[in-house]
Amino acid sequence: MGTEDQRRAIVAEVAAELRDLAELLRGERSRRAAEGTDTELLDQILTELEPAVVLAHDAEIVGAIGRVLERHGPGPWFDADLAAMAGVGLTELRRIRDQMTAAGLARPAADPPPE
Repeated sequence: MGTEDQRRAIVAEVAAELRDLAELLRGERSRRAAEGTDTELLDQILTELEPAVVLAHDAEIVGAIGRVLERHGPGPWFDADLAAMAGVGLTELRRIRDQMTAAGLARPAADPPPE
């Protein structure tokens, strides 16, 4: 397994662990709320954890898109085709692309032929 594949595997593992932790904490928060127990600390932890969950997920998406571009070239790609080949949602692909473009890490999407 190459270095990039190893990095992607680590990102996927971290993202899964963060998702699992957030799910566990949400369940505990719901249980405590149903009992009428204070949930303030769990609310704070979840609020602080959520950005890390989102960033890890975004890193997974970037990795999946990168794999497709490495294997099949830079395009031009229809958004729907690239999303399908990467196994990501179309909305997620566009959101990540827009963020990368705004940060100067990607070129703005060219006007592809109509989908």
